[in-house]
Amino acid sequence: MSLIGKKMVHFYYKNGSNSQKNKLKINPINLLFKLTLMLVLAGCGGGSSEGSSKGSITASEINILPTANAGNHQTVLANQEVILVGNGVDTDGEITSFRWEQISGETVNLKNSNSATASFAAPIVNEATPLLFMLTVTDDSDGSNTGLVTITILGGELDGETSTISGQVTFDSINHNPNQHGLDYENISIKPVRNVVVQVVDASDRSTIVATAKTTATGYYSFALQGSKEIFIRVRAELRNSSGSRYDISVVNNFEKYALYVLDAEDIFISPERAIQLNVHASSGWSGTKYNAERAAAPFAILDAIYDCVKLLESADSNVKLPKLKVNWCPENKASEEMKAEIGEIVTSHFSSTNDIYLLGNADVDTDEFDKSIIMHEFAHYVEASISRSDSIGGMHSVTEKLDMRVAFGEGFANAFACIASNNPEYRDSFGLEQSTGSYKNLDDNNFSSTGWYNEGSVGSILYDLFDTENEDNDSISLPFKNIYDVLSKDHVQNDGVNSIFSFLFYLKIRNPEISESISLLASAQDIEASNLDEFASFETNDGGGAHALPLYTDLKIDESPLIIGTSVEFGSTNKLSNYRYLILNITESGEYKITANAEKPENDPDFKIFLKGEVIKSAARPGSKEELSIQLNVGVYCLVLRNYIDVEDPGRAGVSSLFTIGVEKL
Repeated sequence: MSLIGKKMVHFYYKNGSNSQKNKLKINPINLLFKLTLMLVLAGCGGGSSEGSSKGSITASEINILPTANAGNHQTVLANQEVILVGNGVDTDGEITSFRWEQISGETVNLKNSNSATASFAAPIVNEATPLLFMLTVTDDSDGSNTGLVTITILGGELDGETSTISGQVTFDSINHNPNQHGLDYENISIKPVRNVVVQVVDASDRSTIVATAKTTATGYYSFALQGSKEIFIRVRAELRNSSGSRYDISVVNNFEKYALYVLDAEDIFISPERAIQLNVHASSGWSGTKYNAERAAAPFAILDAIYDCVKLLESADSNVKLPKLKVNWCPENKASEEMKAEIGEIVTSHFSSTNDIYLLGNADVDTDEFDKSIIMHEFAHYVEASISRSDSIGGMHSVTEKLDMRVAFGEGFANAFACIASNNPEYRDSFGLEQSTGSYKNLDDNNFSSTGWYNEGSVGSILYDLFDTENEDNDSISLPFKNIYDVLSKDHVQNDGVNSIFSFLFYLKIRNPEISESISLLASAQDIEASNLDEFASFETNDGGGAHALPLYTDLKIDESPLIIGTSVEFGSTNKLSNYRYLILNITESGEYKITANAEKPENDPDFKIFLKGEVIKSAARPGSKEELSIQLNVGVYCLVLRNYIDVEDPGRAGVSSLFTIGVEKL
C-alpha cells in the first residue's frame, strides 16, 4: 500500500574553495512512501515552500497578492557570510516592503532584514544545523505573502566528500467542528512533526543506520553525509531525550505485534558536495467520505499532542525524568468488554499501569488520534503515576456521576491537565459516522450537575482555574503549572491518606499561604469546604446526598470498641461514591496488631487493604462475612480502605447499603 507524492528536490555543487552555490535545474521527481512493518507509513509532500497569504478586498476589486521568493536553500560553513536573496512580484500594484525573520535554529544577527537582500555570519556549530528564515513581501494594498528558505550550517570544513540532506517533516492535523464537536475534514492544518527521531538508512540493505538526528520544534532535520550512496530518510514515531529532561515515548501498532510506526521516503542518491532539500508529509488518508489510504498522520498527531504535554512538564521541571511509554494505536482498535489488545479489543482509550496508553482507532465509530483532549487526558494519568502517586482505582466515569474521591481526583486532574497543556478550556471527543459528532465540556464554565469533591468536573474545574489567566467569579488565581506540579511530585507522594482534591488543596495552601483565602473561595464555588482544611477533610459537610459518604476518614482507635461503618452502591458500583470507606490507623508503638471486620448481614463480604503512603502493606480479602488479619506494623500513619466485595463486584445490587463493624487490637 502506498501514496505517491511530488517532491521538489534541489541539488547544489561547489567549485573548488568558492562558496557560491549554483542551482542544478532538474524536474520534480516522484518519491514513494510505503507501508511496511516496523510500520512504515504512507506519506507525501512537496519540497518547496509555498507562502501563507492573506488578501485585502476593496470596494472595487480583489487585491492579487504578491509573490514571495526567499531564494535558494544553501549549505555553508561556520563563519561564512551568508547572503539571503529574496524577491517578490505584484501584478496589480507595487511592492512596498520586504521583511526577513529567523524562524528556527541557532540565533544569528540578521543585517538589512527590511530589504530584499539580507545577510548574516554563519555561527560555529558542532554538527550540521539547519536555520530557517521567512521572507514576508507586502504590496501597496497591504496584502502579503511569505516564502521560506533553509540555510544548513556544517560543522567543520568540507573535505570534498560531504553532502547534505535536509527538510521539514509535517502531518495533517484534523481540527474539530466547534458546533458538532466532531472532526472537520474541511479544516485540516499542516503542522510540523516536532522533536521526533529521524534516520538516514542505507538503501542497499534497508537496515544499516547511517545517521540519526531529531527534528526541530518546527519540524526540520538536517544531515551531513560522506561519500556516494543510495539512502532513504526514515521518520520514527518516537520522542526521545536523554539530557536534562528524560523521556522515551513511541507509538506502536498493538494489532501487528507492537511494531513501531515509521515514515519512509523512497531511495535517493547522495554524492559529494551536493545539498538535497527533501520535505516529508504524513497524510490523514481521508478521501472526503472515508479513510481510503494509510492513516499516516495518526501516530504523529498523537506524538504532537504528547509533545505539548512534555513541554508543559519541562516548564515546571527542566530535569523531569519519565519512564518509557508506549502508545498503542491502530485502525483496528475498538471498544470491547474485555481487554485483548493483540486483536484490537482495548475496552476504551485508557492508560495502563504497565506504562502503556491505548487509543481507539475504529473509523465511523470512535477514533481518538486527532482528539488531543483524550490523548492528553490519558497522558496525564501516566504523568500522575510517574512523577506523583496515583491512588485512583480507575473504571468507567463521567462528569455527571458521583465518584470515589480517588477516581474523582485522578479524572479531574487528567481533564485539567489536558486543558492546561493545550492552553484551551474546551475538552472535545469525536466519534460516530465520519467522526462527525462528539462530546464537549468547557472547564471554565464551572457548571456541573452534581458539584462536590466526588465529581471529576468540579475537581477539574478547580485545578484548571488555579492555572488559567481568564479569571471569572470566585477565580482570582493564575498560578504557574510548577505550583501544581510541586504538590503532585513532592507532597502527594508522601500523603498519609488517599490522594484527593482535599489533600491537594491542603498542600497547595501550605506552599502558597498568601492565596489561601482565594483557594478556599475557588473550592467553595464547587461546594467543597476548604476554609478550614486538613488533609483528611475533617470539616467537610457535603455528603452528596449519600447516607455513608461522611466523614471521609474515620479514626480507628486501638483496643477500643469496634466502629460501625457503612458502604453503599446507591450511586452505582465499582468506583462510585461510598463504595469504599476510609479509616486512619495511627500506630505509635511497633508491634503485632489484629484487625477484624464483621458484616451485619451474612450475605455481605468485607474486604480491606492497609496502605502506608500509598503502598499496599497487606490485603484481607477472603470469602465470607468476617475478615480477620494479624500484621506486624511499625510506627506510622496507615490508611485502611474498606469495601463490601459483593457491592463492588455485583452491579445488580445498585442502591443497597451495608453495615460493618471494624476494630483493631494490639497483640
